[in-house]
Amino acid sequence: MVDPYVWLWKRSSIKGLAVGAHDNDPYLDDLFTSSLKTEITSTPNHSTRPSTSNTDDDRNRLEGRGRTNLPRTESRVALLSSLLAGAVKQDDPKRTEIVWKEIEQWLVPASGDGEIGAASADAKQSLKSPPPALPRNRQTVFDQCIGAFMSHRQPDRAVEVWNKMVAGGIQPTVFTWNAMLEGCLLVRDVKSLEEIWQRLRASGMQPDVACWTTRIHGLVTYGRREQGLQALYEMAQIWQEAAIKQLAQLGTRVSDEKKLKSMLAGMGNIGDIVKPTIATINSVVIGLFRERQGQFVQQVLDWGAALGIRPDTATYNTVLKQKIRDGEFRQALQIFKQMEKAGIQADLFTYITVLDGYFRSYPFQESSNEEQAQAVSEILKEMESAGMLDSVYPYGVVIDGLLKRHHNLPAANAVLVHMLERHVRPTPHIYTMFLSYFTLQTPPNMEAVGALWQRLQREGRGSIDVVLYSRFVKAYAGNYEVKKMMKIARKMVDEGHPQTWVTLVAMMRALVSRQQYWPEASRLVQDVVRQEGLCRHGVWGTKGSPAENEFWEVVRESRDYGVKIPDGLSLPGNKS
Repeated sequence: MVDPYVWLWKRSSIKGLAVGAHDNDPYLDDLFTSSLKTEITSTPNHSTRPSTSNTDDDRNRLEGRGRTNLPRTESRVALLSSLLAGAVKQDDPKRTEIVWKEIEQWLVPASGDGEIGAASADAKQSLKSPPPALPRNRQTVFDQCIGAFMSHRQPDRAVEVWNKMVAGGIQPTVFTWNAMLEGCLLVRDVKSLEEIWQRLRASGMQPDVACWTTRIHGLVTYGRREQGLQALYEMAQIWQEAAIKQLAQLGTRVSDEKKLKSMLAGMGNIGDIVKPTIATINSVVIGLFRERQGQFVQQVLDWGAALGIRPDTATYNTVLKQKIRDGEFRQALQIFKQMEKAGIQADLFTYITVLDGYFRSYPFQESSNEEQAQAVSEILKEMESAGMLDSVYPYGVVIDGLLKRHHNLPAANAVLVHMLERHVRPTPHIYTMFLSYFTLQTPPNMEAVGALWQRLQREGRGSIDVVLYSRFVKAYAGNYEVKKMMKIARKMVDEGHPQTWVTLVAMMRALVSRQQYWPEASRLVQDVVRQEGLCRHGVWGTKGSPAENEFWEVVRESRDYGVKIPDGLSLPGNKS
């Protein structure tokens, strides 16, 4: 079977990729890479109203008043960069297309008589002295746009951006090349990854650490382990030859091989020829574990140590996580002790990983509730002394493990008290863990559900988000306590929250189960159709989702049973 992404590459013709002269610009940043790791734009959270069209919102920001008021400066490039980051995060090619059109109209200068894919002399001159109207950081948004199209599996559009960029006198940098390589990695297209790599090498530009790391990680992770390790060794060999040459130029002659290795271990990059870093090693380790070839990890770590590349916190975290997944908790603890002995500072992820393994371990599972509570208390003290309890997240991990894995409510309550004593306010997500625990008991512990609701009412507004509200409504709906269900549903709407399709299904089933509540069921359907009453803030969820389809199916079944549907309402999918 032909790989569709390989076909796309053939269709868009990588051979037509224009390669211009390399011009190092110190102000350039790898925005594409950072956008994949950092939240540049905000995303809808549990407490937001139903989202409007992202593409319409972007057009409003780029057109109309926004377009006339925003100057053509770095600030506008920052806006474009932010919109691209959001499009990548939400995998929305339409949004990327809108931003690219703006970039094309605004940031691509006339390229003279040169053909697309070839940089003219005027274009090269314009690179050295860009017109004042064009911001100096425009290069970064082109790199990011290329990466965005690649992430959307649209390599033909990425090639078009590349060629128009070069035609406009904006030359590819090492960051542009890495954007292409990252894109191949995102779509798992190793063949195209290697094609781009060969063109990068042929361009005469020296790849930086990011380019090398992207290539090596892609090869190791997606079925070419031997080739990936060979690429790692090649990177080191190129650097080592440059380092030895530099030593010779400085008049340093070392005949002893052991002494030479020691000297090389203490050296860094040689000009623009880069030495492998621990980030490169870590990318190989991650790839090996993903491909279930962890037996090669120690070999790679030992090889790196010989070059003076020592494991860091991320290295230990990766190995710890894999040991926990493999059920090797004792080995994980040994690695944790090695980490402390080596003087490597554990971070929050380290402790969370060890906690996860601790909850999975046989000794903890066989402990009594009191013993588990004592053990967790000791871990929390250690984390607190290390400054790792400044956020809610670790508390949530501990509570979730105690409730979900070990059904230890007293210990979970003790953790909650520990939080409150240190003035760390529990989030709605943590309270949702407790509510889920109460409702999943057989029978559901409705007394505890009621006590939790009362507690949250005392804490005041902001303690409950749309998800937690929905869970309370479902809890009472599932227990057919209709009055309490409706009271919470009304309060949910009064605080500005939308309904959810899952909640509406539960409410509808509870209402139609008792004939005395059929009028309320009829009213609920009307609210949904007309977006009023309990649904005046809309319904949160994907259009045409299974939950929405289930709701309308329940409505039709209810009508067949005798529930009256108000006249004049057109139900989705209603053929009558």
